[in-house]
Amino acid sequence: MKKYFYYILILVFMLGAQSTFAQKGTEKSDPKATALLNKLKKQYNSYKTVQADFMIETEVPEKPKDTKKGQLFQAGKKYRMVLPELTSFSDAKTVWTYIKKNKEIQVTNYGDKESTPFISPQELLTIYERKDHLYAISGDAVIQGKNCTEIEFKPVSSKLDYFKIRLSVDKKTMQLLQAKVFYKDGVRYTLLMTKFTPNQTLDNKYFTYRASDFPGIPVEDLRID
Repeated sequence: MKKYFYYILILVFMLGAQSTFAQKGTEKSDPKATALLNKLKKQYNSYKTVQADFMIETEVPEKPKDTKKGQLFQAGKKYRMVLPELTSFSDAKTVWTYIKKNKEIQVTNYGDKESTPFISPQELLTIYERKDHLYAISGDAVIQGKNCTEIEFKPVSSKLDYFKIRLSVDKKTMQLLQAKVFYKDGVRYTLLMTKFTPNQTLDNKYFTYRASDFPGIPVEDLRID
């Protein structure tokens, strides 16, 4: 799971409407956090498209921090994510993933859990539908000079390899500014939004494969008919 977690974090920003984790059993989540997340949901649902720049910071005990920059373009279920090691994009039917290290493009079906190296928007929904997190407002913070409200999510199960997710919501813009995942082994992933532009016109070229964009790169079709 750790291998793919920062892909999930990226989509948490883009699909913040889906981030309303629910309580399980008799335990209850913070109603103030629920109200804030519902407000966030309403705002994100109003966006037709999203264009965003972000940074991902990985912290591993006794190792230097690693920082990557990326971009995401999203229109409904269609998306294009650009990271240093790969570019993944989908028209909501097919997923094309250019893996730079392997110098190849892999083709899979949208939402295919076995072979898609990107967590799809539909798959992110399962985090909400499983209802296996409790959440509450944990306090305030200043991030990049912006006043934020922080919400912490804790998994109900103790068997997972992470123990906490912290989302930071900009009080002024009501947008997710930062997300951080805390693992039991000391590893931390932080996703920071550096630029967020909703409702821009996005060309379909962002979401479909064109051979001219990847000259000389072989294509491997992993779909099973």
